Amino acid sequence: MDSCSQNVKFFEEEVQRHYEYILKFLKTATRDCQLAWDIAQETMTTAWRKIHVIKQYSNVKKALLTMAKNKLYDYYSKGKSHNALVNRLEEVKKVQAEEDGLLNLLSKEERRILLAAIGELPTESMQVILLHYFYEQPLRDVAKLTRSNYNTVVSRHRRALKALKEKLNKRKHNILGV
Repeated sequence: MDSCSQNVKFFEEEVQRHYEYILKFLKTATRDCQLAWDIAQETMTTAWRKIHVIKQYSNVKKALLTMAKNKLYDYYSKGKSHNALVNRLEEVKKVQAEEDGLLNLLSKEERRILLAAIGELPTESMQVILLHYFYEQPLRDVAKLTRSNYNTVVSRHRRALKALKEKLNKRKHNILGV
């Protein structure tokens, strides 16, 4: 098999299977389907152009996620309207993400209950929770991705956790009939 066909096979088997994950991540981060789609396409185009580099990564999904985040940061920085990008040179905490993050630890019923409770949160709070726990992004990166002040994100995070705890306790009491 020649080099070109090996690259095509690797791209189809190892890169394209993460496309939906990257697109969902970007939709969550931007809350703009068209922008998310555009950046996901740019990420895949860059991945194809740099296929020889991508092949060397042990975790292709994480490499693609980093590429997508950088594309989003570049998009925001071109507008020069986002103050949080001043911190762009900060080191990003390296977190080895599991396939589905928090959801892997839960049973199907627990997932359904948790996702329903998250779905009842205000949009901004839901966005913070999903980016931080499901996509395992540090809160500083969540602030950059959502174009929000870091302290605002921390506050939304704290309030969202409190609201989730209350919602889950309420459901627990309803289930147990207490």
